[in-house]
Amino acid sequence: MLISSPAQARLSLSILAGAVVYALSVIICGNWAGGVYLAAVPAYAVHTVLTSPGGWRRLLSWRLWAVLAGVALAAGAYLAAVAGTSTRLDVRWAEVGYAVYFLAALYILLRWLDRLVWLGLGKALAKVSRGAGWAGRAGVALRLAVLVAVGGPLVASALMTHWVRFAETSDPRQLTGADYAPAAFLAADGTEIRGWHMPCPDPASDASVILAPGRNMGKSTMVPVATRLNLAGYSVLIIDLRGEGASGGHSRGLGATESQDVIGAVNYLRWAHPRQSRHIFAMGILQGATAVLAAAAGDARIEAIVADSPLPGPQDELKEVAGALPGPLGDYFRQATLSLASFQAGYDLSSKSASRCIGQIGPRPVLLIYGQDDALVQREAIGQMLAQARPSMLWRAPQAGHGEALLRHGDEYCDIMRKLFASVECHLPPFEWAQTASPS
Repeated sequence: MLISSPAQARLSLSILAGAVVYALSVIICGNWAGGVYLAAVPAYAVHTVLTSPGGWRRLLSWRLWAVLAGVALAAGAYLAAVAGTSTRLDVRWAEVGYAVYFLAALYILLRWLDRLVWLGLGKALAKVSRGAGWAGRAGVALRLAVLVAVGGPLVASALMTHWVRFAETSDPRQLTGADYAPAAFLAADGTEIRGWHMPCPDPASDASVILAPGRNMGKSTMVPVATRLNLAGYSVLIIDLRGEGASGGHSRGLGATESQDVIGAVNYLRWAHPRQSRHIFAMGILQGATAVLAAAAGDARIEAIVADSPLPGPQDELKEVAGALPGPLGDYFRQATLSLASFQAGYDLSSKSASRCIGQIGPRPVLLIYGQDDALVQREAIGQMLAQARPSMLWRAPQAGHGEALLRHGDEYCDIMRKLFASVECHLPPFEWAQTASPS
């Protein structure tokens, strides 16, 4: 089919405008993946106005805005439901706008993908079928199959690596009466990170501990630990990982990218509190545990690590979803999703997984913590990670599930941490104090 010259001109102008919008979006976001999501909505609007008859009316139609209002209500309900699971988290209502914009961008990307698939299949089937009636039915089936095969992992990877932030409803002073000061610094890659610095009451203390909570946990969940460590003679810095709480960004890296946040925290302590940070230790839970392991693998200033319930690799984040699919389909979905997530992150997320990084930390000690009832991480995987770290120790918290050890055994948990850090400070064998432990 021949296209008129004015139509070609409008299409060329649409492509050029989209390229300009994308370039500006990359500059604003600082990375190409964020630029794609930021640019998708304005690029789609420009394309619709320039290439579709009545494009303005389509963009201003009540149906479109009714759909967006519905998405906003659903996003608000989701945020309220998640915040309702914790008395220490609150909704940032501005994040509803971010969620709607992000989901709209994701929908536009899927529409463009569908359009490209349909154009490609249409041309291929036209050559093969020569007008046969089966071509239309085959085209629809293939179109749907390709869209699901590519679109499913695309959506999963996007939601794995981008989402909303929640606000804290309290602070250390309100929770325990502990003294603290807000901390703000840059991660190693320039992302703004915020946290709470809780100085040790003992002015002679020269050791600090970085605490990195998991996703949607909030800094306040770590305040009881920080208070105990304060009393034991340690200053504490609790941080919001990127895309959490008061820290910048909305991107996530399953703990791998967040290792830059932990390294930034080390830099901050050495710069802002050098006398209290001659020794630096780090502890993390869930994704925070992966972050401190990956950070310690690349930064020898972290002298000892406590990793609570880290998943061995990013593929474990997809176990529940991929496990619902038959064998080969589940394997494909897992690999395709991780490949797309790594592509968006700009590097292979598996390269900074807990299972790979833990073997690069020695001779600094690593304490692994898992609940005895942890159903997400297999004993074999825990054993493999334990064998790679030298020296290392495993504590299986009784009657605790995944990430529940601190909640159920706070006193014993903190006592084990304190003993590990004290032994390193005194240049003693790190796990000699453990009478019933499993050192390797």
